[in-house]
Parts: sequence; C-alpha cells; structure tokens
Amino acid sequence: MPSQPVAQDDGHRLDTPNWIAGIYRSLDVEECSAATTNETRLWSGWDRVSLLLRAGDKLRLKSVSGVQSIDPRSSTTQLLEEIAKVSWDSGDVLDSKADDPSDECRSYHERCRTQRVVVLPIYNQVNDPSPALIGVLVFDQFEENAALARSVSDLKEGLPLIRTALTHALNHSRLQQGFLSRLRSSWTQGRATRALIVLCTIALAFLLLATVPTELVIYGNGVLLPDHQRDVFAGTNGFIDGVFVTTGANVEVDAKLIELKSPELQMSLSELRGELATTSQKIQDLETLRTDPQASSRERNRIHDLAARREELKALEQNIRTQIKSLEDQQTALTLRSPIRGTVLTPDLNSTLPVGRPVQRTDRLLRVADLEGPWIVDLYVDQRDAGPVLDAVNNDQISIAIVTADAPNESFAATLKSIAPAMTVKTGRGVSLEMQASIDADLDPGIRPGSSVQCRISCGHRSIGRVWFRRMIDKLSTWWNLRKS
Repeated sequence: MPSQPVAQDDGHRLDTPNWIAGIYRSLDVEECSAATTNETRLWSGWDRVSLLLRAGDKLRLKSVSGVQSIDPRSSTTQLLEEIAKVSWDSGDVLDSKADDPSDECRSYHERCRTQRVVVLPIYNQVNDPSPALIGVLVFDQFEENAALARSVSDLKEGLPLIRTALTHALNHSRLQQGFLSRLRSSWTQGRATRALIVLCTIALAFLLLATVPTELVIYGNGVLLPDHQRDVFAGTNGFIDGVFVTTGANVEVDAKLIELKSPELQMSLSELRGELATTSQKIQDLETLRTDPQASSRERNRIHDLAARREELKALEQNIRTQIKSLEDQQTALTLRSPIRGTVLTPDLNSTLPVGRPVQRTDRLLRVADLEGPWIVDLYVDQRDAGPVLDAVNNDQISIAIVTADAPNESFAATLKSIAPAMTVKTGRGVSLEMQASIDADLDPGIRPGSSVQCRISCGHRSIGRVWFRRMIDKLSTWWNLRKS
C-alpha cells in the first residue's frame, strides 16, 4: 500500500533520504508509481503530484498522490493527460507561472482552478541525442500560501532519482513477462515498428532456414590400410625355430619367412616310417613264402590264407603311407612362406617371435602388405550420423574426402566400397557405423599403414535448418513418434 500523504498545512515534509528510500522501496510498477507520487508530494510540499507513464504513443495516468484508484473517464484524468501530452510534444518543462505560459497551461490552470502547475517530462537518458520518454510528472498547487513547496529547480534536481526508480521498476516488470507479453508490451509502448521488424526478421529467418539449401557434411575417423595384405598363420602346433625376415623387409611371393619346429610331429613321422618299414618287410616275406618252390606241401595248402594276409598288410601299408604323407605335408607347412609380394608390417619381430616361442595352430604370426598397390580406408561414423549417410548412399549422393595424419595438408578422394550390415560397439568410440572406401589417387610413399585419417562425407544438399539443427529435429521427431504410439 502506498504511504498516506501528509497534509500540507501540518508543516511536515520528509527529508531527502526518506524520500529516496520511499520511491526505491519496490520494483513493482504499480507500487513504485504510487510511492513516487505520494512520497514526492511529501518531499516537495506541493498539493498534488500526478504520474503519467507512456503507453505507445499516448500517456496514461498511472498514479495520483492521495488517490487509491483512478477513473480514466474523469475530466481531471483527461486534463492531466492533455497537459502531459503537450509537454511531451514540446519536450520542455511547462510552468503556469512562467513569463509566457503556453495556451495549454492557461487552459489547464483555469479549468482545474489551480494556483500553479508544473509539468516535468521524464526521459530515459538525459545526454542521449534522441532520448525516449518514460513518463511525465505533474505538480499542482491549489493554495495561495506555498511557502513549504520546493522550487522548480529543486524538482528538476530530484527528477534523475525518480527516473532511475521508474526505469528499474519497468525493466523488472518487462523481465517478468513471457515472450508474447513482452512483444505485446513493446507494441503498446510505441515499439510497434521495431516489434514488426523483429517479427518479419524471425519469419524471414525461418523461411531461409526451411528453403535455402546447403551441403550436409558428416565427419568421421578411420584407419588407412593397403588393399592387398595377407596375414601369415601357424599351420600346426610347434615352436619358433627361425625367423628369416625383419620388419619392413620387402619379400617376393613364396619367400621363406619363418621356420617352425614340432618335436611331436617329428616323433610321429619317425614312428610311422618304422611301422611302414616293418609292414613292407612282412609283405615281402609273405610273397617269398608264397612263391618259394622249396615250401612244403602243408605251407602251399595255406596259399589262400597267405594271400589274404598279404592283402591285409598291403592295405595297412597304404594307410601308413597316407598318414606319412599327411605328416610330411604338415612338416612342409612348418616353413611359412609369403603369400604375396610386399612388405613385412609386423613390428619388432625379434621380440614378438623369439626362437623357442611356442605357437598354436591358427596363431597369426606376421602380416605382409603390398604398399605399392591400391589403398583402402576403414571408416566409422557416430550412430547419430548414420541416417544421413545411408540416405545419401541410397540416393547416390555420397562423396568422401580424407586427410591422413601423415599428410594433413593434402586431401584425397575416396570411393565407398562397402557398409557394415549392422552397427558395431567398440571401446573408446561407442556405437558406430563402419564403412570401407578405396583411395582414388596414388598416395605418398611415406604414408604408413595404420595411419589415422579424418574423413569428410558429403551427403548431398538439405535445407540450412535441417543441416544446422538435424540432431534436435531427429530427437523431436523420435519423441513425437513415440508419443503417438
């Protein structure tokens, strides 16, 4: 509630500190306006103080000292708004006691039957070349004895404090409003043109975002590898008996790389060879016995039994020979040879493949790659970017450019070869879509296999809004679809 005014004839008038505290007491526009008129009336000693605030291109009576409610249809309200509008239009202070008061001042003086009226416009910036009007203060004297009333110069000196209090209250009120309320307030407070410009700018921005196309680019990472590369695996269980190449060595097809040793295989082969020799000797003895003319008639009567035994031993002999052939093939496989012409890539062979190290069948021992042939890139992009990439592939709009870590100042074009049928999950990069692309140009011989690359995947053209806010749009679309379901 605004403080109650004190009658002028009681000889009481608040000092300046209490007046300042009163007008700064609240940030609410209504309370601040009431405090401004009531406290200023006490401080100034004038009979009536009225405050009019700007509302668009008009001035509306906001508060009158000693009055709780205002009737906008009353004649006094209309007179105050008229005289305030005159001060606003002229930009000057109006004083009915001036040497040459205006016709409006005389008219107001006569119609309100006041002894004196002073109208002070309140601008937001005093030193601004084009200050904006906040409101107008109207001071009225009805009694001829005005000894306690402050002078016009005193009122002007107090005007900056009133301006600051009202500015703070108006700004606070504007911050408490929502966007639409602020827009409506701007419209009603004479900012219609600026509000219209803002609305047009926003509409134009949305139109441009929805219609102007731009390139949709997805960025990913990958690894550079030769297209022709082979891994060399252990063909059987054994031990490293010798390594005949070093890291970075160039090898030809069928070049000897590693020699393995398998004591178990050698022992099994020796046993089978001994068994083969024994079986062959038995077959030879039966053949001799069967054809020996000195054999007794009894032994000759066993000719059928001897023939059957001979065939049985021959089958055993053949089986043993087959086993020996298999073991000999395995023994041959102990010598690992290069499947292609290329360069040995496996690092630090002396420590990774020391002599005597045991190996198991299917263990990968080293890798050979053709560095002079074509190259490929194993790429991966975040799962959130998989949609635009797959759409570009389906519409044949995809193009890929890569930059290698070894040559960051040069980019290379690449052609998509394949896309993984499912998303993959790997430590350090989460869920991603894996792809493979071939390099269309010859690379610098200094580029190393396994070099990290960054890729730029062009996915055609989309609207600017779709490109800039695609992830937010995807989330909203997902939320909407889930909400409908």
